[in-house]
Amino acid sequence: MTGEREEKITLSEYFRSVDRRLRSISGSRITRDILLDGRRIRQHFLSAEQAEMVIPSFTGLYVEAGGQPDADFYFWMDELVPYLPEGTARGPGIWTGSDETGYLHVNGGYGLVGADHLRRRYYICLEHTGEDKNTSPEAHAMVISLFRWAMDTDMLVMHGAAVGAGGRGVLVGARGGQGKSTLAAACLVRGMDFVADDYVLLTRSGALEAKPIYRTLGMNPDMQGKIGIELPVIRRDPSRGGKLLLDASGCRFARSLPIIAVVYPSLPEEGRDREPEIVPAERGRALTQMIYSSLMQLGAFRETEVVKLMTARLGGLPAYEMRLCRDPLKNAEILEEFIRGL
Repeated sequence: MTGEREEKITLSEYFRSVDRRLRSISGSRITRDILLDGRRIRQHFLSAEQAEMVIPSFTGLYVEAGGQPDADFYFWMDELVPYLPEGTARGPGIWTGSDETGYLHVNGGYGLVGADHLRRRYYICLEHTGEDKNTSPEAHAMVISLFRWAMDTDMLVMHGAAVGAGGRGVLVGARGGQGKSTLAAACLVRGMDFVADDYVLLTRSGALEAKPIYRTLGMNPDMQGKIGIELPVIRRDPSRGGKLLLDASGCRFARSLPIIAVVYPSLPEEGRDREPEIVPAERGRALTQMIYSSLMQLGAFRETEVVKLMTARLGGLPAYEMRLCRDPLKNAEILEEFIRGL
């Protein structure tokens, strides 16, 4: 649909052809609105079954429908072939294209993520149908699409946690399995300022502030008892060791948190423990960890403009390594003392 012709069509025009195809697909349409940083986002699903793949991950954000949305998100499941740009061979590879009107990323075997910048419409089509209803590539695809939306609204989505004390906060960045989410959850239990445990919205201009995307928590089952957190279980993910998605909509989230530093956690060596401590770290190493993890998770690894934006927003922050102990609540206590002393 976006191949070379006498006149090359724009991606915005390409997505109008996607709209026509979506209108031709039968199904019981479901429309739901969420509020994100005061903006109304309307989610469109082609069936109730497909809606239930995404809706639980946005527990606590849904509001009564009404008024004109700031953006529309379309989620559906289908074969990718009908949506491939003209001249694109069907295969297991990746196709990415962009112009001044939109963005399109097609990953064979996974799906399509697109953005029509002109009309503020965002598209997520998953090819993966997965018989295991406990896994959730659908919610992650929605996060990738929210990243594209944020880029159009002077915001930035990054992979990381955000917690604080006394009205100031830190970004906690690390690859999966390094204790980031557990540390953030322990901070929430302790009563600290809490924004996110996994993905966070950041302002792209002015003072750097973190804002929440979710009202959920991800947690390994063995940590739930150690932290002493009792929240309803939304989903278990057997592909990730039974990791839990918990409904935290009843918890107190900070609406916005000024960010003054970046912290990256490191776990104690196997079979050994230590007292938690926070030490100055090489800024480049800390920022590289967080930026690299964000780029990989958000499908933007080869986008130099995104790298520049993330580097510009985080480049002036001091960086620290937090050497965790095995007691998550003790870790949260030390982090709170550290933040209050900055």
